[in-house]
Amino acid sequence: MQLFKWLSDWMAEDPESGRRALIAAAESVQRSKAPLRPLGRSRQIAFMALMKKFRLGARATITLTVKEENRKAALKFWGQSLGVAQNAIIIRPAEDIRIPKHGNVSFDWKAPHKLGKYLWPTIRFVVFTGCVLYDAVPESFRDGSFDADTLDDESEKGAVPG
Repeated sequence: MQLFKWLSDWMAEDPESGRRALIAAAESVQRSKAPLRPLGRSRQIAFMALMKKFRLGARATITLTVKEENRKAALKFWGQSLGVAQNAIIIRPAEDIRIPKHGNVSFDWKAPHKLGKYLWPTIRFVVFTGCVLYDAVPESFRDGSFDADTLDDESEKGAVPG
């Protein structure tokens, strides 16, 4: 499968970034929902890097929820962090006062025709296999403390899920 080839190539080039992305993706899995929805700025950035390596980055619809006064800075931050053009990010005005300065970002993915309804099961399989192959199993998986519903990211204190 091509996804394994791309992951393997990335791990040969930059194993630290690859491991970080695999861990972010693994921590984003929820039992009740197929799509991976990374929470927290660092996980979202790492996850987008993984999806780009899988040649799926351009298939993302990126929505940024941000206060109007922070719009320009947030667009610049997320555009640079995710490696996408600022005009590719959809802006949704924030009404909640707890939105962080750089806003909250969310992804929606359009599946390639070849994968169709198998996009997320395929991504999950490659992610978990990659975690085992490349020693990228999250520590919380090892000690049994992992709970995707209570993930917390220190950089997002006070943020409301996007």
